[in-house]
Amino acid sequence: MVNSIGQEAFSDCTAMTKLVSHAVTPPVCGSQALDDINKWTCVLYVPKDATAAYQAAYQWKDFFFINDGFTVPGDANGDGVVNVTDIVSVVNIILSDPVAARELLGDDEEDE
Repeated sequence: MVNSIGQEAFSDCTAMTKLVSHAVTPPVCGSQALDDINKWTCVLYVPKDATAAYQAAYQWKDFFFINDGFTVPGDANGDGVVNVTDIVSVVNIILSDPVAARELLGDDEEDE
């Protein structure tokens, strides 16, 4: 996971239309790290429930459009990070609720 973005990292990225951050906590930005991105045309995508943190963070708060509608891929327990607790969550679902397990695994067909 990215924890920081260096000085002028996105220099001359004036045509960028989408920026995706998987970090629940906004990465710390070096001097002018995001300055050249057009904040009126570039949509910032952040993890679910992270909008307030980005709206308050230095440089990130300048984005006009912040979309928090996505979840971190592999984050089964919804805590914003992928780690061993996600595996435990999946195993618990499989053991306790076969219907939910089928949905999680994308197998919606009934057993014959």
